[in-house]
This record gives sequence, C-alpha cells and structure tokens, in this order.
Amino acid sequence: MKLARRLWLLVFPVLVVGTLLAVLAVYTVEKRLLLEGESAHLNQYGNHLVATFTAYSNLSESYLESLLRSSSLQDVLLAKDEFIMSYTMENNLTQMLHGLSKLRLDKFSLVLLNADGSVKYFFEDSNDPFSEPSAVVTRQVAEMFERRQSLGRKIVMGELVSTMVHTKVLDPRTLRVPVAERWSNGVAVAMHFGMSSLDEIIEEGELNGYRVELIPSEHLESAVQREGAIHYEQHLMDGYWLHVNYDPQMVSQKLNDLLVNIVVLALVSVVVVAYVLIKLIELYVTHPISKLEKNVLAADRGEKLPEPSLARDEVSSLERSFHRLYTQQKAASEVFQTMAETDHLTRLLNRRQFNKTLVNVLERIDSDKKVALLFIDLDNFKYVNDNYGHDIGDHLLVAFSESLKNQFRPTDMVVGLSNTLSRLGGDEFCVLLYDFDQDAVAQKAAERIIALFDDGFTTQDGTFPVSASIGIALYPRDASSAEELMTNADASMYQAKKAGKNQFAFYSHELAEQNQRYLQLEVALKNVDYSEFSMVYMPQVEAVSGRMSGVEALIRWRSPTLGFVSPAEFIPIAEASGMFRELDLWVIRRVLRDRRRLREIAGDEVRVSINISAAQLNSGSFFLDLMLIMQTMNESPKGLVLEITETFAAHRSEVLVSNLNLLKQAGFELALDDFGTGYSSMVQLVDYPIDEIKIDKYMIDNLAGNTLAMLRAMATFFSSTGYRVTAEGVETPEQEALLLQMDIDTLQGYLYSKPVSLDELAEQVSLGGVVAGTKKPA
Repeated sequence: MKLARRLWLLVFPVLVVGTLLAVLAVYTVEKRLLLEGESAHLNQYGNHLVATFTAYSNLSESYLESLLRSSSLQDVLLAKDEFIMSYTMENNLTQMLHGLSKLRLDKFSLVLLNADGSVKYFFEDSNDPFSEPSAVVTRQVAEMFERRQSLGRKIVMGELVSTMVHTKVLDPRTLRVPVAERWSNGVAVAMHFGMSSLDEIIEEGELNGYRVELIPSEHLESAVQREGAIHYEQHLMDGYWLHVNYDPQMVSQKLNDLLVNIVVLALVSVVVVAYVLIKLIELYVTHPISKLEKNVLAADRGEKLPEPSLARDEVSSLERSFHRLYTQQKAASEVFQTMAETDHLTRLLNRRQFNKTLVNVLERIDSDKKVALLFIDLDNFKYVNDNYGHDIGDHLLVAFSESLKNQFRPTDMVVGLSNTLSRLGGDEFCVLLYDFDQDAVAQKAAERIIALFDDGFTTQDGTFPVSASIGIALYPRDASSAEELMTNADASMYQAKKAGKNQFAFYSHELAEQNQRYLQLEVALKNVDYSEFSMVYMPQVEAVSGRMSGVEALIRWRSPTLGFVSPAEFIPIAEASGMFRELDLWVIRRVLRDRRRLREIAGDEVRVSINISAAQLNSGSFFLDLMLIMQTMNESPKGLVLEITETFAAHRSEVLVSNLNLLKQAGFELALDDFGTGYSSMVQLVDYPIDEIKIDKYMIDNLAGNTLAMLRAMATFFSSTGYRVTAEGVETPEQEALLLQMDIDTLQGYLYSKPVSLDELAEQVSLGGVVAGTKKPA
C-alpha cells in the first residue's frame, strides 16, 4: 500500500472526524446565533406591535379629550339645536379623520349612549346609511353603567379586522364623571374604530411565522401556551397582555436547513478546502454574526448603532435590515412622543405636557425664588374665525406663537423656549417664568406681549383687530400648587377682560374674594327656591300728559343665606351657568299673573316692559316656550314690551333676527334698552323690528354740551322715523325740564318713583304720586 494512500487513509478519517467535530461545533454556534437573532427580530416585531397599539390608544385618548373640551359636544349633550350641533360634530369628526397621521382607521364611529342603552347620537365614517352602533360598543357601555365604571377601553382582535372601543361616562351638564346620584343620567361617549395599520403588521408577521394573541389578564394563566422556544410577551394596557409565538415548525425547518448546508459543505471540502473553509467561515460568518449580535445588544442599551456593512452577503443583509427596522422604530417613537407632548398647530407644549412641566418646576424651585404663570387669552379671536375663516385664524395663532418665541430670551424661561410656552387650546396660551425675585419681571413680560398688539395684530394675511388679556399669578404668593396657580392665573385673565381687555392683571386677594362670591352665588342659584324671588315695578310716565302709561318689571332676590343680591350681580351668573331660561320664564309667568292687578292700578292700556336675557334671543326654543306660556295663561301679547340690551343687539345673527321677527309678528312690542352704551348701527336698527328706543341713564346724567345736542338730535331722528323714545334714569327736575323740550315720549327714573311692589304702586297712584311735568305746547 502506497504511503500516499496510507496517508490518505490516515488523514481522511482524521479529517472526517475533525470535520464532523467542526460541523458539530459550527452547527452549535450557528444554531445559538440563529435563535438569538430570531429572538431579537421577534422582540423588535413585538415592540412595533406595542408601539402601534400605544399610538392607537394615544390617538383615541387625545381626540376624546379634545372632544370633551369642545362646545359642540356639550351642546349636543344638553340638546341645544341638535341638528346644527350634530352637523358641527360630524364636520369636526370628518376633519379629524382626514387629518390623521399614518395610522389607518376603518369604520370610525362615535356614539353617545344613555344609561338605558338608547342612542343619543351616532356617527360612522362609512357610506352605509343604515349603520348602527356595534354590539361590542353597546355591551361595553351596558357593563360600564352596571359596574359604574367611568372609563373603559376594549380591544377585539377579529378574523377580519382588529377594533378598539374607547368609552368614557360623563355627566351631560358638567362633562365630568357623574356623581353617584346622577349616574343614571350619565351619557357614555364611545369611540369605535378598526385598527387597519395593526392588522397589516400582524399579517406581515404571520408570513414570517409569528402568531399574535391579545389576552386579558384574567385569562392569562389558562390562555398562554408557549408553543416554541422563541416567545414574546408584554403587558399592553388596561389589563391586556400581548403574546407572540414563533412557529416551531419554521424554527425547526431553519435549523434543519442549517445542518444540511454545513454537512454538505464539510463533505465537499473535507480534503481540498478544509482549512480554507474554516478561515472563510471565521471571516465571513462568525465575525459578522458576532458584530450583529453586538449591535443588537447596543440597540437594547439605547446606544447609537454604527453604519451597517455594505457587503452583499446574508449576514450583512440581515444587519442592514435590523438597522433599518431599528431606525424606523426610533423615528416613529420620536414622532409619537412629539405628538403626545406638543400642540399640532403651533408646536408649543400642549396642556398636558405643560402641566407636567409646571409641576416639575414647582417641585424644584428654591425657597427664595418665584415662578410666574402668564395666562393669555386672545381678545376678538372669534371675530377673526367667524369673518375670515378658520384657516386665517390658524395662521394668526401660528404667527402669535412665533412672536412669543421671538419676544422672550432663553434666559427669561425655565428650560428653554420650546419647553415653557404652551398653547392650552383654542386661543389660550401660557408663558412660564422662573428663577426671579421681583414682580416687575412678570410685569415686563406681560408688557412685551401686550405690545405685540399695538394697532391690532399683523400676519401674512393682513392686520386684524385682535388684542390680548393676560392674567398673572405668582408662586408661592398666590398659590400653593400647580393646579391652584393655573386657576388663579385664569381668574386674573378674566379680570383683565372685564377691565376692558388688551391689558394684564395680577392675581389679588380682592379677586379671590370676588371669585369666592361668584361661586357662592352660582351654588345658591343652582339650589334656589324660586319663592326667594320677587317682582317690583318701576313706573313710566308720558311726557305729554305726565300720567303713568306703563311699568318696567324688575326681578329682586333676597336669599336667606346671602341676603339681598343685586340683579346686576346674579343675572350675569345665571346667564353664564345656563339658568337664564328658567329664570326668564319664571319672570314672564309672574308678570302675567300680576298683569290683572296692574290693569286695575293703572288702567287697561298700561304697558308692561320685561327684560329678556341676552342669551334667550339666540335660543331656538325661546319663542315656543313664550307662546306656550301665553296660551296656558290665556294672555294676549298686546301691551307687553320685551326689552333687549343694545350691547347684545349689536351682535347680529340669523337666529336673533328670526326670533325678533317672530315676536313682532306674534304681537309683542320690542324695545332696545340702554341705547348709547353699545355699538348699534343704523343698519341694525333698520334690520331689527324695534318699536321703542330707551336712552341709557349715562346720557341722561351728562346732559350738557355736546351730549345735550347729540341727545336732542337723536330724539328728533328717532321720533321722526316712528320709534317711541324713552329716557331712563331721570332723577332731577333739571333733567326733566331739558328732556321735556325734546321729542321724548316717555320718562322713567327715581324722580317719579323707585321700583316698588304692587301694593306700593297702588298706593302711589291713589295718592297721585306718579306724575311728571308736561311738555309745553309747540
């Protein structure tokens, strides 16, 4: 036997054994790396699913919160002009659906359900006119009302599409969680939508052997079955767990393929390329996989990944795929974080993130330093939206945001411009100042903002009559918490508005007392016994005859706890809290009951004037309510005068004009009260079916010089155009003498009588006390 053969026989078994051992070793290493790589890929896939779930959850929560702050939802809940408000909500929902990010929603629906399961409002973004609320929604709402659960979120992963239901139970009056005794009056606001983007990710994973399960926590122990060595699980939200199993057959197939390849490669190259093969495996396989493993671990630690290899081998391709997936996930995470923390329009902090920043600032502030919160509200912004459109209004908000950024130096701010300016919503903004010890710093900051509105505010679209009202509250002087600081700054802003707008106001103890008084009156009005109210009547006398021709009905309130409360104090609160409707209707009923006695006192032709709340004339139900009362009490509108204030009449609307025309056609007389203090134009007087002009007391108190000449000219003009002219607030004989020389039809004021009860009025008339001087013959 030749040496070569012996050597071959000697080397071949050694090479075979060595090769087999090498094959076994390489297979063991490759198997471990393969499993670790697949596990890392599965973790990335699972994290992508979690990020998508979170994005849908944040989207639903964000929109539900913005919807709760909108006036259109409150109007629908309170059944104010349901058709118009529903149309407005559908427009808002449609705009929201078209303005979404890359997430896709299928059959998005919004439904308002009462506690008894009846549908108060339903909207679905589909072409099906016969669509109804999903059974999933109705079941969840029923369960929530049964368990008295105010907030719920349910995820259903069906065969065709995965859906999410996000529900919140509210009190229609307060838009907050119902108290226990009003739980049955609550309304559930439920959003239901299909998560198409999530389904696409799940379908992509199924092609790679991933099986996705979403399991409630209560079913976790019985439902989880790990079918393979590679598994991913993550607590998702609201009691749900996400489970992803890698198909064990696919894992086995990959391992089998790996083994076959190694064995075949070893057999072919056992004699010729054994050494070369080992080096090639080390150079092109082992080292790149180790590098990829290091990159995976670096990414897990949050470190920056190096640029992937450009080689065209499988491991490099896997490295590039991993790098691409990691980059996409990181970018998506940054986008979601930005969306969650900033306002979509101005890119300033949103309310939620600003509140967090404010809390953090107050927690770390030094005891000898101050924090100032400037609460900014743009005056007349609604005028811009109504007259120029919402796009122009958005441009103005963006321009104002940029002006704020440019106006303040970084040293004025807490941690930089982007983190201390906020748009809370609508036309409300906040500026946070930190680390100063003089109140003048906050004052100078407010003056800078006010200066932006000299001669209006100019944008690329033009100059608009907009200004700013700013409330300033200081910590720790004015508040002990972030919530209290925000509340007091808000209250100061409204004080600035009341003072005439386009100015700033510091929070003060006087303001706190006013707010406390306001809250006391608001609570007392909500629980008022109407027997606490009474009516008094102020006589009106004819200028020609000097005899009483009518009375003005005025409401009075004597509370058992608060004492006498002026109408100038409680009527604005009643209008702001939504009680004006009941209060006005009570006044009308009471005046109609007193009308027979008034006729006995002053004659059948006596005219009775009733002040109507400004908000009533923009209500679609006021005319019907009034006519129902007239019919029920069998009274005629003849001789009844409904007074509206000039300030409110200056704000023309179609509903206002329609109500005035209906009242006029029904036989009521209409009077424009407080003329001379508002902004009525002659065009509006032509548009409105007004019968009487009542000159405000302010002009009567200033009967001299230009005011006297102006009043004489106005009286002549109004009288010549057919209006009845009444002078209010006549208190002296000198005023009476001047007014009797003008074209004034009726006089009213303390010179003749203060507002009195029916009994006092009857006594005055019987004694001849309600008389005036008369006009001299022409």
